[in-house]
Amino acid sequence: MTEGNRTRIAVVGLVVLALFGALLARLWFLTVAGHETYVAQAQQNGVRVAFTQPQRGIIWDRDGKPLVRNTTTFRATVSRGITAEQRHQVLVRLSDVIGVPKSDLERRMNSADNSPLLAAPVWDEVPETAVTYIAEHAEEFPGVEVAPFSTRVYPYGSAAAHVLGYVGSMNDKEYETHGAGDEPDYQLGDDIGKDGVESFYDAELRGSHGVESLRVDAAGRVLDTLGSQPAVPGNNLELTIDLDLQRFAEQTLADGLALQRLQPVLDRKTDEPLGHNFLAPAGAVVVMDVDTGAILATASNPTYQPEAFIGGIPADVYQQLNDKATYFPLLNRVTQGLYAPGSTFKAVTAFAISDAGVLAYPWEEILDDKGFRKFGLEGQQTTYRNFESIPGGQVQLARALQISNDVYFYDMAWRIVQLPKDLNDTVVLDDMAIQQTARRLGFDEPTGIDLAGERGGRVPDREWLEQVNKKDPVAFPYNIWLGGYTITLSVGQGDLLATPLQLATAYAAIGNGGFKVTPHVVHRIVSPQNTVVREIAPVPVDVGLDPEIRDIVMKGLSDAVMTDDGTGFKAFEGFDLGRLPIAGKTGTAETCTACEPQNTAVFTALVPANDPKYVVTVFIEKGDTGGSTAAPIAREIIEFLYCTGGAAAIRQPDPLGLDQQVTIGCPPLVAVPAAAPPGSDIPAFEEIEPGSTNAGVIPVDGTGALVPGLPPPASNAPGTGVTTPDSTASPRRRRSRGRRPSRDAQTRRADEPCAAGCGP
Repeated sequence: MTEGNRTRIAVVGLVVLALFGALLARLWFLTVAGHETYVAQAQQNGVRVAFTQPQRGIIWDRDGKPLVRNTTTFRATVSRGITAEQRHQVLVRLSDVIGVPKSDLERRMNSADNSPLLAAPVWDEVPETAVTYIAEHAEEFPGVEVAPFSTRVYPYGSAAAHVLGYVGSMNDKEYETHGAGDEPDYQLGDDIGKDGVESFYDAELRGSHGVESLRVDAAGRVLDTLGSQPAVPGNNLELTIDLDLQRFAEQTLADGLALQRLQPVLDRKTDEPLGHNFLAPAGAVVVMDVDTGAILATASNPTYQPEAFIGGIPADVYQQLNDKATYFPLLNRVTQGLYAPGSTFKAVTAFAISDAGVLAYPWEEILDDKGFRKFGLEGQQTTYRNFESIPGGQVQLARALQISNDVYFYDMAWRIVQLPKDLNDTVVLDDMAIQQTARRLGFDEPTGIDLAGERGGRVPDREWLEQVNKKDPVAFPYNIWLGGYTITLSVGQGDLLATPLQLATAYAAIGNGGFKVTPHVVHRIVSPQNTVVREIAPVPVDVGLDPEIRDIVMKGLSDAVMTDDGTGFKAFEGFDLGRLPIAGKTGTAETCTACEPQNTAVFTALVPANDPKYVVTVFIEKGDTGGSTAAPIAREIIEFLYCTGGAAAIRQPDPLGLDQQVTIGCPPLVAVPAAAPPGSDIPAFEEIEPGSTNAGVIPVDGTGALVPGLPPPASNAPGTGVTTPDSTASPRRRRSRGRRPSRDAQTRRADEPCAAGCGP
């Protein structure tokens, strides 16, 4: 044997020895060193942990009426582990047994909300006969499980939909938001609140999972139960919402919008019809306690049916709910709709001119003998007009609010523009007084209401202008704050945007004497054992309103409704203002749609005027003037709130699910001092006895709730120019109690700074 052969044999021997050594070492590790680890893993592989969802808490109105409750159904799920062919066959069989199209089961199974790791839910309302059949023929349904499942029930249909919100399966993104499993009460596939209080108070409503530890064999069959912990139901919510008032407000708003869509748009100069009607596609209403911020009613139209989300919503229906063509039914216009508040903002400006020191004395008068003012450098002046250029004569602050005189506020705003400059002659002192006062009263930031998705609005100032100029110098070519911006802002126009709730909150502070309250829709959280867990008690914040100016403002707002030349008087003709005095302000925010009066109509009322308890705010998109469309809606709500019109008959699903007429009775009378404040010329308020009913019956499908699959009415489609047979009727046609049409929409900045005359 050669030396080379010996070397090769030695190398091969070493390799063989090394391999045997490695095998022996691995065997020793598996049998000795890693024994405990692998025994634990083997035991763990034989244990499965199952979670059961708890019952979500019930949601009541302020009187204990259930707005959302639960019912138990059977949910069918299909395992991810079966083959595509098995899945096809299973869905075909399930379709036959359950009685629903296979396409519906596939849509639910493939929903983006489903976890890719868990069995996919395919149907939530499996009939009991189908449950029995599937259990008896399990071999025909591989991978299928049917188990009891708790689902939401909405006894009153779309009532308070934007307050309640809806629930849906937790998706992967939401799972990551909740700690990807770090929070034990959040598991993939769970139902989670998606909007409204269902979302805001989800942690309270959802409860705690039940847990079962099960021993299983290699095939996954359950051998026995190692231990279990029952699910803990969620807490219940008692809302501040008054269901009767809520339903009445929703249907009054819907009826007002429908009525306004019958009114023709008239030429501003000739009063001749232009051949098409007001669009009036949407609107908002809020009724709030001025002292506590408790929301008694909040309506946003168009609305939707929360039950459409039960078991998952088809993509095309969800698209309809978020479509411009249907005016975004999911949008809660009370907290998310952004509008120029128009002349209702003048009450804010009233305090600003006092704060800025440009008001010589509280009752200072100016002369408006032309109905317009010109401001600016000689030869470069801009004309700013009253509504329809009507002169106001001798005007002081209260009178300016009463008749909504623009020139008065233009003059005062120009005084702010002209305030002295600092030593460098560059920075104007206090020229942002209107903005500062607006922010103190709650504009430019969310109010803090306990609803998901609230928007903060916009109060334009020098810093804002610099930012938008950098982003879009074409749309905002001037990088300096011009005097015209302040003039336009003073009457609630220009780039100012606010939500209806922000306006209501500001007026609540005026009504209660200067305290900003945090609006809220939940009164308290109650445990399943009916003990109070937590009560919502917002702390009022003193915003420092000048008491003397506040009295003048309240007089102006009262005179706007209670004197025959006030801008809100006509809407309250026939109302017993001697027994229930009303203070209010109309607003007509110009959106300049081809310079037609397709304006945002606004009205805010404080009631009773001598000692405000409630604020009622109405916004109507593209709906003429605040006095003609928004104020009559507010009147009807006030009549119901104080029962001056008796009971109201409406049609909506009752708690038993029967589509029948329901008569709403009068709410309890509110105790209000009978004596007027010293020195006030506001009439005293007397307790009002229920009167005769004349509210009319509104059909159940007139609430504005979008019916899935149906397009909006053709006569309301923007840009169609379609008119109804009644389109030539009087634009001031009233209902039985003096009520008029109304409507509102999201607005962007006007094309011109109110130079044509801002509405009252």
